[in-house]
Amino acid sequence: MQKIGSRESGGGPDEQRCQRLVADHADWDGRVAEIVAFEARATTLEIRALVSARDSGAAWRLRCFVREGLIGYLLREHPGALPRSRVAADAKTAVMAEAAESAAPTSSPAVRR
Repeated sequence: MQKIGSRESGGGPDEQRCQRLVADHADWDGRVAEIVAFEARATTLEIRALVSARDSGAAWRLRCFVREGLIGYLLREHPGALPRSRVAADAKTAVMAEAAESAAPTSSPAVRR
């Protein structure tokens, strides 16, 4: 795992954005707010936001808040940066999928005791 930016320089732009997101959040305990490069693949770079909080419930809320804030930023400012998957299906596959959906039960059977 490689940290993006450095503490001495105040971190890179992504880390500074993470720090701004958590700065006024009630659940942040003020200790950790950084972005690390977790895994690099051929077409994507997986990053993780590391944040600290006083307890596990606060940490969960804070992680969700930071995740949504970073995704919102990417959607607004860099929409092409998010990974996309496209699937192409031929006509036969589409017909088979439609038939399978219509044949599937619409509700689960009742459980008898």
